[in-house]
Amino acid sequence: MSRTRHAMVLIVGWTVLATVPVAAQVGRSLGVIDANVAQEHVLLAVPGLTPEMVKAILETRPFSGMMEFDAFLARNFDRDQRSMLYQRIFLPINLNATSDDEMRLVPGMGARMLQDFRETRPYESLATFNQEVSKYLAPKDVALLSQYVFVPIDVNTATEDDLFTIPGMSAKLLKTIRKSRPYPSVAAFTKAIRKTVSAKEAARLSAFVRTTITP
Repeated sequence: MSRTRHAMVLIVGWTVLATVPVAAQVGRSLGVIDANVAQEHVLLAVPGLTPEMVKAILETRPFSGMMEFDAFLARNFDRDQRSMLYQRIFLPINLNATSDDEMRLVPGMGARMLQDFRETRPYESLATFNQEVSKYLAPKDVALLSQYVFVPIDVNTATEDDLFTIPGMSAKLLKTIRKSRPYPSVAAFTKAIRKTVSAKEAARLSAFVRTTITP
């Protein structure tokens, strides 16, 4: 294969990674794990996390978001050390509801990117976000960035494949969700899944959904 053709194949491959389905929520992971759902042995493999810290993560989670997780890690790591950790472990950030401080926790997030991000939201889908940042990022960098973020999907119309993009989704929970649809509000969704999961877990999962029946 020629160098030119090989380069084209690589570009196409990264473009496929960056262009997730419109309804998908979280960008495809390229090595970053979700601290709220990763299994113990996966957490233990993260450089810098001791068994004691992994135990503390398991006992504390689910974390409500990256600001809480960052404060938790700040007890043992300085800012630079946490920045290194976030190349391996993170919590997906809601593109349409995040603060600037939370968004700055994403590795490689610069001032220009943050400004463009603020000016172009809200995003209807993760694909829309990917298209926007691809104006000044290479396909590889778009794919790397998208694994840190998500856009909530409509829980009333989402397919099973869509719902399984939610971190921590299980077959049992999926059955509960489908049985109770349609939901008039996200609050109704949260109440319904409390039959299956804890209050903290229901709140975490609810961040990944929206409804079209009411705002």
